[in-house]
Amino acid sequence: MHGFPFSAHQSHHSVPAGKFPNQIDEKLKQERLHILLQAGERSLDVFKKSHDGQILELLIE
Repeated sequence: MHGFPFSAHQSHHSVPAGKFPNQIDEKLKQERLHILLQAGERSLDVFKKSHDGQILELLIE
């Protein structure tokens, strides 16, 4: 899983949502990102444990 906090400027172009009122501060964005990434790690651990010892097909895109 990959996550990232919203940024109003990507590739030096303004993102319309960056103009919305009541933007969330950076500290809260980072806290939420941390929670999301931790959930992803737990999900990966569950997946690994449930498939331990199995040979699975892999699709790389």
